Amino acid sequence: MMLRSRLEPLLEHRYQVPGAGITLGLDTRRAEIYVDKDGRPLAFEQKTRRYQQNESGPINKGDSSSGWEFSFGVQAGAPAGGIKKLGSNGDGLGAGREGGEAHAAEMSEVNERNVEAKRTFHQYRYDVTAVIYGPHGILLMDVERGLYVVREQPSAVPVAGPLPGADVVAE
Repeated sequence: MMLRSRLEPLLEHRYQVPGAGITLGLDTRRAEIYVDKDGRPLAFEQKTRRYQQNESGPINKGDSSSGWEFSFGVQAGAPAGGIKKLGSNGDGLGAGREGGEAHAAEMSEVNERNVEAKRTFHQYRYDVTAVIYGPHGILLMDVERGLYVVREQPSAVPVAGPLPGADVVAE
């Protein structure tokens, strides 16, 4: 079970079990450093990489169009009442021309950043006392090797007490 997001409130005895009316806490008692067969602290390196790319640049766009049209249409009809009918409705003969142009230009600049690092992690086991605060009192449970911790700090750093920056997995 992963406890990383709950580790701080557990070590401070203030983790609330949702809907149960119970508060949990952990007390670290004894720590063991994982060592190799020669007694050196067991450690592993993790390679990390942060890559970022940004693109920026101006865009220039433009377009234009032009045209002309000419139309002529004749209407004629039989005389009625001595009036000759002759007129134009705009349909009929016609000529026209249209033209257009569009262009776009873009210049871009790409910025890349690639940072690589190696971090060394050390492995620890803790014996813990689980403290359960319930409606009928307090229950203490000793759990040997109940907490497995991977820390970036070297083994020279004290392993008892608060565990800042630890990735934690319960055994």
